[in-house]
Amino acid sequence: MRKLLSTLFFLSITLVALSQENYSCSEGKILSHQKMAKKTRAGQYANSLLDKYDVHFYFLDINAERNNTIVSGSTTIGAKVSAASLDTFCFELNQSLTIDSVIYNNQPLTVASNGSIRYAIFPTAQPLNTNMYVKIYYNGDAHV
Repeated sequence: MRKLLSTLFFLSITLVALSQENYSCSEGKILSHQKMAKKTRAGQYANSLLDKYDVHFYFLDINAERNNTIVSGSTTIGAKVSAASLDTFCFELNQSLTIDSVIYNNQPLTVASNGSIRYAIFPTAQPLNTNMYVKIYYNGDAHV
């Protein structure tokens, strides 16, 4: 009887350990897929810029109607510079949407686009650990 109980005990511990590994494995697969999707949308240059800041929050202010796919609004991105300096703020926005303006410290930034990857150029490079709040105004047809 003792052997049976000890065998069941070790079997249950093994099953618990294996189930935790499966969870870790699935979590790892999700993270791997997210990284792969990010890298396929953005090129090497854009990915290097995206890695230079850490996002703390997104605030979305979206104007949309239920009877069409036209949207307008703004997104505020709160982030902290994690590189030695950051001179270009890179972000992704559906390429069918037009950017009205990008504002940082109450100043409009120059914006360039490469498909859905957008680049907002700071007038001066932002140093390490700078907290940034970048506001992006946009409009367009979200269905396209």
